[in-house]
Amino acid sequence: MSKHSWETVLAKCKELDLNPDSILKVAQRMSGKNRTETPKEILRASWVYDVAWHIYHKTGTTDHKKKITQTKLVRNYVETQHYQDNYKVFFQKEWDQLPSILKSNFRNLGAVGQKRMLVQTHTSNCVKLLLSEQGKENLSWLIISGGSYIEVPGTKTEYLKNLKKAMSDPMKQFGKNFGPMTDKEVEEFKKEYPWEYVKGQWVKKD
Repeated sequence: MSKHSWETVLAKCKELDLNPDSILKVAQRMSGKNRTETPKEILRASWVYDVAWHIYHKTGTTDHKKKITQTKLVRNYVETQHYQDNYKVFFQKEWDQLPSILKSNFRNLGAVGQKRMLVQTHTSNCVKLLLSEQGKENLSWLIISGGSYIEVPGTKTEYLKNLKKAMSDPMKQFGKNFGPMTDKEVEEFKKEYPWEYVKGQWVKKD
């Protein structure tokens, strides 16, 4: 049971002169109910798909046959202009606008020091992203599919929304026409991708 009553909360909001519309938006965002994701939220939530795809395809790494750590793969990608451009698309800001960067002594460093700090921070963030449950699922799927996500309709944010929906349960929910699978489509899908997600990892079916 809450320690505060609605009367107390409302009184505090009025005391702070908070905008009711803003409070309602925050409440809806917290609950996740009765609201539509904004394009900005869709883009940020989809960053993990983009990072996983580029790391699987070793973007920025010249020698694909050489065995290197995942951290090195990530660093190689982060150091490319392509990474900076994509970061700007998904986050609507330059890659040097990270909150952790802005709170540091970044501006006091020279050009070389700034670049080193940016690469190190972004590399660390991307590694953490790939180690998240969503990141692991995406990389696992790319490995078993040969580097491709499930094809879905739409462009821009609509495509990203559909991709998230499809990838949430690719083995059961979505067929080639992006909708509930028929029994025949399910069998065809299982032949093409003989895998199932069990206890946090993809396992090949016998």
